Amino acid sequence: MCTEQHVGIRLDVFVSEFFSVSSRSHADWLVKNDHVQVNGQTVKKSSYKLKINDLVKVDVIEKESENKLTPYNFKLEIVFEDEHLIVLHKPANIVVHPSLGHSGDTLVNALISHSIDLSSFHQDEFRPGVVHRLDKETSGLIVFAKDNLTHASLAQQFKNKTTHRIYEAFCHKKIIKKSGSIQSYLIRNPKDRKKFCSYKNVHGKIENKFNGAQEKGKWAVTNYEVIETKVHASFVRLKLETGRTHQIRIHMSEIGHHLLKDPIYGLKNDASEAPRLALHAKELGFIHPKTNQKMMFVQGWPVDFQSFIEKWKS
Repeated sequence: MCTEQHVGIRLDVFVSEFFSVSSRSHADWLVKNDHVQVNGQTVKKSSYKLKINDLVKVDVIEKESENKLTPYNFKLEIVFEDEHLIVLHKPANIVVHPSLGHSGDTLVNALISHSIDLSSFHQDEFRPGVVHRLDKETSGLIVFAKDNLTHASLAQQFKNKTTHRIYEAFCHKKIIKKSGSIQSYLIRNPKDRKKFCSYKNVHGKIENKFNGAQEKGKWAVTNYEVIETKVHASFVRLKLETGRTHQIRIHMSEIGHHLLKDPIYGLKNDASEAPRLALHAKELGFIHPKTNQKMMFVQGWPVDFQSFIEKWKS
């Protein structure tokens, strides 16, 4: 039954979040194939907006076989590969795995195209091998697992926060404090379901101490260090202790230093010359599940950002 906090949410979003459905694309498929009812009536529109006291019933079944992954002819930049895992340098503007609006033009589809076997750890045919993700607009290092034992080990390392992840970003305005730690509980933005934000108390202040009200929020910690500053922008190094959706983008925007060219959390009138979202996953480290060796990878900013960086520094 829908309460006040669910009012106005799209039906496919609600189904993907509150039922055992693997993705929003799967939820959309369930709606369009008569597997979702609202108040006893079949609803075929994923865009249906929920109302107070709506009763949603879902017949959760797997997608039909015709919805299998399809190969995507896309050149992969392989940083490391063995029989257990593969590390890629992900370019900007490609999503990691199929989702609503991106059914076949993803990194997973590209890996399938290169006949690379991926783990079935998720038991989700649209997320084989996916251990962690990067936003579509973000470039940088990402690892995929080829077998379930490797996947389980890597997933546990991410969960235990023992992986090494360093990002670099360009932010608006000069950051006065040379380093800091941003901590909060991230929730869906009640005014825009496509965005996330930090939970705020009744006084409008970000609440970073658990008081029971943030049960649906996810704890997020972003540590930053200023590398260089100019009058209108700052170049920062960021270390994640958690890996939440849009975490860096949210945290930096909420302290008044939006990332350059951020299409979701950035400034509406961004006059910077950055070619796209100024965020790059530069370093990735973990323990290899099979050899037990410490693996460390470093990848500089891609070509699309080199001219901007040179001009900015000069």
